Amino acid sequence: TMSSGEKRRSPRQNASCVGLIHDDEGSIIAQCIMTDVSARGAKLVMEAGFNVPDWFILTLSRNAGVRRNCDVVWRRANSIGVCFVSPQR
Repeated sequence: TMSSGEKRRSPRQNASCVGLIHDDEGSIIAQCIMTDVSARGAKLVMEAGFNVPDWFILTLSRNAGVRRNCDVVWRRANSIGVCFVSPQR
């Protein structure tokens, strides 16, 4: 039995990738660091005080071709948890 309290459906991998959070018009809202990632989502750490919307586009600066549409699932003072979603129309 799993007694670790782990609720995620996809295993997480540690990461340290700089990313940018964009609004739906492409404007940059904040810079972040993706500290862990799975096929379904990620944890993003940023400076406290940014007003991150419930839905946004994440790009990773290592390869700007990596873009993920994200829904926020939880929020802390300086981090958020997101799940990757299909593009909203």
